[in-house]
Amino acid sequence: MKDGRIIQIGTPEDIVTNPADDYVADFVASISRLKFVHAASLMQNPEAYIAEFARWRRTPRKSARMPT
Repeated sequence: MKDGRIIQIGTPEDIVTNPADDYVADFVASISRLKFVHAASLMQNPEAYIAEFARWRRTPRKSARMPT
């Protein structure tokens, strides 16, 4: 709440990890995320990881070799 207006509504974990604006971020900055963040929210399902890796492998990259 700021100046009598609600700035963000959500679970404590959501507010701490995804603040709506700078005011909320400043307000929750001193709160330890370890108290609110659950492992499941940080985990990525295996299918999403595999798809992300496949996209990364298809992305063209510059050669790391030194010019001769």
